[in-house]
Amino acid sequence: MLADRYNGYFVNGFIILLAIETGMRVGELCALKWCDISTDIHIHAQQLFETRDGVKTFYYTDWTKDEKGISKGGRHFPLTDAISDILKRLALIQNSKGIHSEYVFCDENGEWIKSNRYTACLQRLMKSLGHNVTNNHAFRKSLNSNVFIPLGIPVTDRARLLGHSVETNLRHYSYARLGVENDLKALLNQQVTPKCCKFLGFYKRKKPYKL
Repeated sequence: MLADRYNGYFVNGFIILLAIETGMRVGELCALKWCDISTDIHIHAQQLFETRDGVKTFYYTDWTKDEKGISKGGRHFPLTDAISDILKRLALIQNSKGIHSEYVFCDENGEWIKSNRYTACLQRLMKSLGHNVTNNHAFRKSLNSNVFIPLGIPVTDRARLLGHSVETNLRHYSYARLGVENDLKALLNQQVTPKCCKFLGFYKRKKPYKL
């Protein structure tokens, strides 16, 4: 339905999907180029803007927010099946419409999507769907707490994938999930006896103790 409204090319929808899967920042999403994608996604640039006389000018920088003005090679995010499917579907639509650009997310003229346009669309869409998400940053927090942590990904890797420090990850991106008691129970029931317990001679009983 949204695709029909946008002449069959709802590019902001694809940005949202990739943001959910990768936790990339707005500026990183808008600056992503097709050449940055191979066996993984190389996140090493961002779109920034400056305002002069009330006019915003957007420009490309070859460094990410956490690199603070000095490129250190960026970071790499795994090209999962879900991410690959999103990008393939987007490329298929662009090819069918004759849209060509070095940027992954562009308008029908091939111009890169500006961050303020994406953010405004995201806010309108989430509000219309009844969600409380008001900005792209929420996807970063959700990916960390609702996906990375339950999967058991170490905090060092979580921080690296999202492009910030371990301290930032723990303090600002890790929060308790609600309504997961059954999930936690299942994990505890499947736990493996710790090596220390085996060393001391305590082994997991196959039959429950009789009370």
